[in-house]
Amino acid sequence: MGARQSDAPPGQNDLVLAHLRSGLPLTGDEALARYGVRRLAARVHDLRARGIAITSRKIDGRAEYQLAE
Repeated sequence: MGARQSDAPPGQNDLVLAHLRSGLPLTGDEALARYGVRRLAARVHDLRARGIAITSRKIDGRAEYQLAE
């Protein structure tokens, strides 16, 4: 069996990565409003699987993601 393929619509991983590379953090609500990304945690998982270091922290019970320094 091979690795599981991402179920992300085309370009969502790239949109999330571009946002994070801008130096700004990203929350699920913001990802949905700006980019139409409904499953930010899944997109972060995809990016981490590609070797991109992303940190997360909880703010008011919600995850916020940022590129690791």
